[in-house]
Amino acid sequence: MREEGDFPPPSSTRASGARGALQAIGEFFATQRHLVALRDGIVGALPLVLIGSLFLLAAQPPSAALQKVVAPFSPVLLVPYRALSGMVSLYVAFSAAYWLASSCGGAGPSASQRLLRRW
Repeated sequence: MREEGDFPPPSSTRASGARGALQAIGEFFATQRHLVALRDGIVGALPLVLIGSLFLLAAQPPSAALQKVVAPFSPVLLVPYRALSGMVSLYVAFSAAYWLASSCGGAGPSASQRLLRRW
């Protein structure tokens, strides 16, 4: 017996139909080699993003009192943040290329090494 304030049960056919459609779309994108390689490259760059974010937070703290204390050191603290921001883009590009080459059956490390030697 339903009590006041309870929601009616959802329509099982409509919910399963929408869930099935979304699951099919998700499976389609999860099996795309290029998207999987890009995902793996971005996930691998997360530690660099976190470290860079810590330097940015140290250089620009949220309180005004801390900003006055850190102001003389702010340019020095922003150098690692800027360097890591640039390295993230390079790391994602090379890592995504590596994972894509590996998924295509190519030799991932040797392809990345050849590209680095040409550059």
